[in-house]
Amino acid sequence: MAEGAMAEGADGAPRVATALGRQLRTWREGHRLTQRAVAERLGWKHTAVARLEGGAVAPTATTLALLVERLGVSIRFHRGEGGTAVVVEVAETERGAT
Repeated sequence: MAEGAMAEGADGAPRVATALGRQLRTWREGHRLTQRAVAERLGWKHTAVARLEGGAVAPTATTLALLVERLGVSIRFHRGEGGTAVVVEVAETERGAT
């Protein structure tokens, strides 16, 4: 299980995309996978994985569902202290892919 990532934008607004991207990268590296390998599992180009990991794109519900289904992870969102940050956890499910 990857540790939760806290992310805040410059204005203090929650940055779900940044937090999710950090967690996805931590998960990927922990499994010794390249962005290309993750992209193959998702049916994407590796540049799409790079953009998601970099927080350049906000994940849609479809994207989140695909990550859960194809990578075998669970994704949990929690409000941080004071509601100004978001904690995102990307964790292995029981059937998790390695």
